Amino acid sequence: MDHFKQVNDRFGHSAGDQVLAGIGKILTDNTRAGDILGRWGGEEFLLICTVSDQDAAMSIASKLRASVEAHDFPIVGHVTVSMGVYCCNGQMDALEQIVSYADAALYAAKEQGRNRVVIYQPFMRDAA
Repeated sequence: MDHFKQVNDRFGHSAGDQVLAGIGKILTDNTRAGDILGRWGGEEFLLICTVSDQDAAMSIASKLRASVEAHDFPIVGHVTVSMGVYCCNGQMDALEQIVSYADAALYAAKEQGRNRVVIYQPFMRDAA
């Protein structure tokens, strides 16, 4: 979630918790039964899913981002999320490596202005 600390500071931790729960519900309602979704920490969530290619992964992430942005949360109103996407092609990397690549893409999304989806590119490897 973008600017989560500001939500907590302005509206209180209870409101922030409600937003996190609401985002979790939006993500759950918009993912498939075989997908793995969970809160990764703080205001971060992790989705692991099987897709055919990077375009499909970006499509899923973009729809999720737009669903969160469109939602009107009680007390807080509208919030945005930034998303980092990493696609494995065939050979599975260790979970730690997968998360570090997705995290590098997430930070790129935040650096580019937030409220966007960025897919991991090899030049981001140094940030991972």
